[in-house]
Amino acid sequence: METKSIEKVIRLLTKAGLFFAKADGAYDQREKDFIQKFTAKLAEAGGDAAEAEKLVNQFSSNAITLDEVIADTKDLLDDFDAQESATISLMLTGFIEQVIDADGVESKPERELYDKWLQAIA
Repeated sequence: METKSIEKVIRLLTKAGLFFAKADGAYDQREKDFIQKFTAKLAEAGGDAAEAEKLVNQFSSNAITLDEVIADTKDLLDDFDAQESATISLMLTGFIEQVIDADGVESKPERELYDKWLQAIA
């Protein structure tokens, strides 16, 4: 995957991660740590780790909507062929599930929003 593509994936992971981390009304430090570590690791593969951390801080103070996450997901997946898109979708779903589980509490709003996101990108 080329650097620009990795950066788009990191941007979406950060945005989606923060959206789902905040879906239960609480943004736990464990959720933040997971998002930062995951995106920094991915950035090592061709992105910019410092930029990945800046994105977490930048998006932390922004209101992110489900519609925005869905649109960004579709936009990203459209940039890849079917096989790459399927692989990225798998990574995204695993990542979001881990964000939801990071604080040890899965709330009903988190699950409902996750299910809506899954349905929208299917």
